[in-house]
Amino acid sequence: SRAASLAWPRAYLFGGGSGAGALAVGALSCAALVRGSLDTRLSAALGVVFSGVIPLALFSLREGPWDGQSAALIFMAIVWASDAAAYFTGRGIGGPLLSPKDSPNKTWSGAIGAVVATSLAGAVAAYLLSAPVLLWIVAGAVISVVAQVGDMQESQIKRFYGVKDVSGLVPG
Repeated sequence: SRAASLAWPRAYLFGGGSGAGALAVGALSCAALVRGSLDTRLSAALGVVFSGVIPLALFSLREGPWDGQSAALIFMAIVWASDAAAYFTGRGIGGPLLSPKDSPNKTWSGAIGAVVATSLAGAVAAYLLSAPVLLWIVAGAVISVVAQVGDMQESQIKRFYGVKDVSGLVPG
């Protein structure tokens, strides 16, 4: 029923054993325990939220009233397609930079190429799932835009803290 399908997100986000609740408690605890200015404390809390949202989102996706493993793989594949298409389209076509201050190698052509590629990836996902094609084309485009905005925000955070590369944070 519709009520049951809407109950799980509410229970997950606000109910017992809530991942979002644990994330909020962790962020508030981190902000309270870190020494320094209000900006330093807020940055620490934001770091907890920033690093916890992705696993929380994947868990939410897995636990939904659908085939969660397939949905998670499709979403990740669309993000990977977005990154690859942005890179190759940007390198191949070039053109004006998307945000020279924050990310000097990203171009508008790469961003547009990523949205086009992920729309096609959405159509493939719709075919594989026997789902509405238009819905998945739009979903692919939206996922690409969100992924690109997130990437730009990560670049801004890295530039703010003077960190060039975060790939060494996770071994292997």
